[in-house]
Amino acid sequence: MTTIGIVLPTLPERWHVFERTYAAFEGSCPDGWVFDIVVPDPQPTVGLAWRAGVAELLEDFDGDYLLLASDDAAPHPGWAEVMVPTIDAGFVPAPRLERPDGSVEACGSMGFGVLLPEAADCTPVRSTGIIGMARSWWDDVGPVGEGHYAVDDLWCWRAAQSGHSVLYRSGMVFTHYDDTRGAQHVRELALSHNLDCIREMAAMGPQTKAARTLADDPALTLTHYGTR
Repeated sequence: MTTIGIVLPTLPERWHVFERTYAAFEGSCPDGWVFDIVVPDPQPTVGLAWRAGVAELLEDFDGDYLLLASDDAAPHPGWAEVMVPTIDAGFVPAPRLERPDGSVEACGSMGFGVLLPEAADCTPVRSTGIIGMARSWWDDVGPVGEGHYAVDDLWCWRAAQSGHSVLYRSGMVFTHYDDTRGAQHVRELALSHNLDCIREMAAMGPQTKAARTLADDPALTLTHYGTR
């Protein structure tokens, strides 16, 4: 049985958005799989919320996969079936984000909110705001930071240095409703968080020094998902 632990933070003023996303996760669970969804207590930043949620989840969790989710990004059916083999091949999957009208918003990020436009499946990217990982990576790579806007960039940077590159996965689809209510209190921290992240990245060195590439596992593309 495949079990995915999903950490889904929210704030009281965003409950209407959260309910839609929570229902979408429940509705997209494949037969025979288990989604263990944890909603942490409200926190001042998404990094703190993800950390609190994972700590709560791992108290009693025997699954192999984690997803750090966003309350305004609702999954489409089939996302999990793409995420799991991508992680099994050693890669961090970056989902396709669509706007509510179905148009493409992002195919992963080149870092710090620079979004990649429509791209081929398995295109290497730098970062993803919805982070899927093997459970062991939370310890091997380390937890996300405590900030807000740059915690995904910093974690993906460290993951690549640990050998887990980020790949865009076109079959892992989420609709992003981009609800910003309740976010102003963290927006004021964005600049300092980004600067702190850049300093840490500079201290660690280039992201690609130990990153996996498709050449390490060509079967990921050719066998499981067709040609690029």
